[in-house]
Amino acid sequence: MSQLPNPFTPFAFFAPEEASQTSVFFYVSVGALAIFVWDLLDNLYSDYKIISGYRITVVSVTYLSSRRASVKWHTQVVSLLTSAPVGNCRKIGLATGWLYPLSVAVTSFLFLVRVHAIYNRNWIVSSIFFTLWLGVIIGASTVPFSTRASEIGPTKFCFTDVKTVPSYLTASGVLTLAFDTSVYLAITWRLTRDAHYSRHRSGKRILHLITFQNIPILSRALLQDGQKYYLSTTTAHLVSTILFNINSLPLPYRFILSLPSQAVMNIMACRAYRSIRFGNFEQVMIAPTSQIASTRKETPLAVTIGFRKVQHHTGVCLSGPSKSSTLSI
Repeated sequence: MSQLPNPFTPFAFFAPEEASQTSVFFYVSVGALAIFVWDLLDNLYSDYKIISGYRITVVSVTYLSSRRASVKWHTQVVSLLTSAPVGNCRKIGLATGWLYPLSVAVTSFLFLVRVHAIYNRNWIVSSIFFTLWLGVIIGASTVPFSTRASEIGPTKFCFTDVKTVPSYLTASGVLTLAFDTSVYLAITWRLTRDAHYSRHRSGKRILHLITFQNIPILSRALLQDGQKYYLSTTTAHLVSTILFNINSLPLPYRFILSLPSQAVMNIMACRAYRSIRFGNFEQVMIAPTSQIASTRKETPLAVTIGFRKVQHHTGVCLSGPSKSSTLSI
């Protein structure tokens, strides 16, 4: 150790190639934290309005808890792995590790509530997605069990000591990816299933699903606004899962998208929630009911989705031919 130029520099105890790879991982993690903090500050006023101007519900508490848990996890991971000589790395690393399943649980719950609302509280669909949500939590819980933090040499700097990656660790990314994909497909199918395209031949249904032809205006607005949220989240987890399962890559590169993918998931889920909460949809055109009805050749069986603001809270109103309900969010 006496031959090292600066024996108390953490990277002095890594091989040159490992130090370079770890540095790249640290830079990407810091960048993910910076983006997340920027989004948090950019929407600080919106979060304040949710607290002060709307009725507090279970979902709004979940939203705020998601923001808090995610920023705390990102901050602690970056602080633990990059700059702070905190010491006692194993204990702090374990506590930080358990923030990950907590952050994933409350964030994915926002997606669960969205499906619950779109399907008009259908107990079968809700049960299926509740089970998938539990699977996401179980998968995320493998992270604190499979990773440990330890000191770098004689210093008080910490790093994640992962000599070998257990095979079950991939469950976290796979189950989250499956949940996100299922949510996107379920919502898209529900909003388009009974739309105007249903009177066409089944061979054209995929085309109408992609182009949004003959889809009611509010459903189209919800689909177009929601697609960018769900597709970006699914893409981030897909790329992260693929990288993680490439065994030929160095470990830092296999984990390199762990923080960015979680940041994207939280940012997009919270934006989707705020869009419904505040009724912010791009290019929403309100057509008279008679005009919409005149274009139909048959009595619609579709679930109609509307957004209304009633005394400091927004409801997602889903109504069918013989029943309706409102889920306050």
